[in-house]
Amino acid sequence: MKSKKATFFLIVSVACVWGIIFYKVFSASAAEDEYVFSPQTKPVKYEPLDGYLNPDTLQLSLNYADPFLKDAVAEALPEEEKVKAEIPVSPVRQFIPPAPQKPVINWGSIKYNGY
Repeated sequence: MKSKKATFFLIVSVACVWGIIFYKVFSASAAEDEYVFSPQTKPVKYEPLDGYLNPDTLQLSLNYADPFLKDAVAEALPEEEKVKAEIPVSPVRQFIPPAPQKPVINWGSIKYNGY
């Protein structure tokens, strides 16, 4: 007789726990009026940062010899070796549309209720 009472008590307690879980899930997903809170901040005044740049006054002096080409002498190719090569032209590629973007999901409806 004692085990029947304990079994009945455990069944009732499990049913209550699952009832609380179902209540929390369905009450959170029910249509509710959502409150939109707008921040009470002043608009930020942005100023351009171009006024802070100093003008460039540096001039490069490029009238010196190239240090890497001191001893190099350019050799001319003989006339018979100069061959005009034809540049191969590739065909026009067809338009390939860009890959589709992933859909935007609004996760704002999910709320943490504790536990």
